[in-house]
Amino acid sequence: MVVVNVHLSGDLETFVNGYINRGRAATKAEVIRQGILMLMSQQYEDISDDPEMEKMLLEEKSGKRKFKFLGKVSNAKDLLK
Repeated sequence: MVVVNVHLSGDLETFVNGYINRGRAATKAEVIRQGILMLMSQQYEDISDDPEMEKMLLEEKSGKRKFKFLGKVSNAKDLLK
């Protein structure tokens, strides 16, 4: 696990504190993790116009499937390994 310190001020801090106060997260770190996961899922959605890919993404969102980052891919043949 990597520890990252993030300075939040103004509207960002107000938003994070409100999010916690409404019971949507327990800690500031959890809010940040949720935000990163949302960004990741948006990235997946942006590339999906294939019905099979859409099904996989919905499974990932619902927790039925977990994607793993395997590292940088330099060409398409590496994806087939």
